[in-house]
Order: sequence, then C-alpha cells, then structure tokens
Amino acid sequence: MKKIGTFLLTVAVLQLLMLVGLVGYLAATGRLDKAKGTVILDMLKQPGTPDKLRDKVADIFQPEPAATGSAPATNVASRMALSRNAEGALADVATASDRILYAEQATEKERLRLELEAQNLRRQQEVLDKERRSVEEKLAQIQTERKEFEARAAAADAKSRDESFTQSLTLYNELKTKQVKDLFLAMPADVVGTYLKAMEPERASKIIGEFKTTDEQKFITGVLEKIRTAGTPNAVGDSTGPVSPPAGSSPARS
Repeated sequence: MKKIGTFLLTVAVLQLLMLVGLVGYLAATGRLDKAKGTVILDMLKQPGTPDKLRDKVADIFQPEPAATGSAPATNVASRMALSRNAEGALADVATASDRILYAEQATEKERLRLELEAQNLRRQQEVLDKERRSVEEKLAQIQTERKEFEARAAAADAKSRDESFTQSLTLYNELKTKQVKDLFLAMPADVVGTYLKAMEPERASKIIGEFKTTDEQKFITGVLEKIRTAGTPNAVGDSTGPVSPPAGSSPARS
C-alpha cells in the first residue's frame, strides 16, 4: 500500500509540473487566452489523472481553427504579407536613394579635391614663372654689366697701349738709327711695320737703310711685305699716323 501511495503522489506531482510548464509556455508564446486558462483550471481541480489528458493538451497546443474564422485569418495573413512587401519596396527605394545621394556626395567631394589641387598647381606655376622672370632679368643685367666692363677694359687697354706706343715711338725717334735697327731685329715683323708706319718718312727711310747684311735685308723685306699686304702705305713713302701695336711690343732702351 505504501508503494502505491508513493506512486500516485509521484504521478500527481508530475501532472502538476506538466501543467505549470504548459502555462509558462503558453504565457511566453502569447497563446494563453481565456478558453485555455479555463481548461487548465478544470484539469487542476479534477482529482487524479484527468480524462483524456493528452487530447486536451493537444487541443491547447494545436486548436482546430473555427470554420467561420478561416476567411478573416486568411485576410489578415494576406494583409500582413502585403504590408511586408510594401515595407520591403519602400526599404529598397530608400536604399537606392541613399546610394544615389552617397554617390553624388562622393563625386562632389572628389570634384572639390581636384579643383583645390588645380588651384595649388596654378599658384605654384605662378611662383615658378615669377622666379624665372626674376632670374632672366638678373642674367640680362649681368650680361649688360659684363659688356660694359669689357668695353671699359678694352678702352683702358687700348689707351694703355696707345700711351705705351707713344712713349716707345718717342724713344725710337730719339735713338740713333743703328740702335733702333738693333731693337727692331728683336721684334716681330708686324710690330716693326707699325712703328715704321708711325714715323716720319725720312726717319723711317734712314732706319731701313741700316739693314745692310743679307739676314737684315731679308728681315726688313719681310716687314715691308707685311705692310703692303695689309694695305698699309710704305713707311718710306707716307705716314698716316700712329697705329697701336700688339700688347707686349714695348721695346727696352738700348
């Protein structure tokens, strides 16, 4: 008897636990309504195992749809499907609009970036052009100053040569003709021709007359030939004034 009582108690506890779990499941899933609550209370009030317990539990979990409510349920399902489709379509439209807006913003951002780079390049080009013009102006100024310096240097050098030539010519006019002839033998033929051309014809003829030996005659003949080749009148016949000799031709006093 004791074992039978324990068994019945265990069955009753299991039934209670099953019903409590059923109530919790229905409440959690939103399926607990007044009809199901009434059935569960009846099952709890009935002592022992309720008749057709499994059938009643199955009815609670899967109630047969009423014939009159099938059409409204179908309408509700259709409306829900249509609503979901409409929401999906609106979501697609919104997403496409967002993509277009994003693409336009990205394009505008890239355009502004390229325009800024173009402005920077133009400013750099302007700076380079300005520096190039400045360098060209400085080079032109340097070229002008160099030409002016060369002109002044050439004038000073010519003046110095003229002064040196004049001093040497004065000296040759003061020396004896033989001394002048000895000095001329140590000079280039074109330099000697320049001095002879600058002398008085009589003075030049006397100096030429001092060249008597064969070598001396050959030297003075070469001098006179250079004078004629250069289109210069013969020193013996005419004088057209002093002509500057090449640099370094100043003679030493004998």
